[in-house]
Amino acid sequence: MATTTLSSLRTKLQNRLGITSASTLQTSMMNEAINAAISRRLHDGASGLSLISSVALTIGSQSYTGTSKGHTPGTDKIRDTDGSAIGNRIYARPNDIIKFDIGDFLLRRVRKESSTQMDFYVGNVWEVTPSIAAAFTIIHRSIKLVHSGAVTGIKLEDGNALRYDPLAAIKYDIETGTPVAYTQSGQHVALWPAPTAATRVVVVQASISNELSSDTDELEAATEAVDAITESARFIFSSWTGDLDPVEAQTGQLALQDTEDQMRVGGPDVFIKGSRP
Repeated sequence: MATTTLSSLRTKLQNRLGITSASTLQTSMMNEAINAAISRRLHDGASGLSLISSVALTIGSQSYTGTSKGHTPGTDKIRDTDGSAIGNRIYARPNDIIKFDIGDFLLRRVRKESSTQMDFYVGNVWEVTPSIAAAFTIIHRSIKLVHSGAVTGIKLEDGNALRYDPLAAIKYDIETGTPVAYTQSGQHVALWPAPTAATRVVVVQASISNELSSDTDELEAATEAVDAITESARFIFSSWTGDLDPVEAQTGQLALQDTEDQMRVGGPDVFIKGSRP
């Protein structure tokens, strides 16, 4: 595993493109092509890049008893007021399931108003305030990410991999059970269907969290992966400039295919334990 700077990657790319003296625009385009190549390789689950693996645990199903429940007619907001403390309610996230005596709802939005007051937006609008019992349950499906790098995969404790599914909320809604998919929103991932018990997962993320912008910014990757990224960047750059004729496009695709195995070279994992929702 080696560390390569943006400047070094750009020099490799410039050599492959046959550019002897790069203009300011060409330099900027090469930087963009390199970052695009890294992003696409990460999307493919490239193991040749340095990854961070964290072990995380959902809270599961938690029951609460508030002192009162309020509702504003014409809205989907239910206000929970607890005279003692909010407790684990603070970990409620959009897409968690909230269960009142009047029904089960998918949380659309959560807002902490104070240490004793939470507003839950449940996506169901009542014109007349319903009678809501004090006791309720939240099934927490969300996990807070420990790193800002792209998520490349999530596995359950038994080794089964979850698929990324942006339509999971539509497919599974308030369904509970063993998770088979995940979605991501900012620094949180949500498991679908929602596990009712505390569930342990391994979250794999790229160690690189931002685009390479400064010449001294570094990418940690296996030597073979650097070659694959450079080749991908060359193809991307050439497609932007329109320098690919049909024959070059075909040979470029063949070159990219030749680098697929290189990206499977195992990079070192950094393991982090203990992530809360």
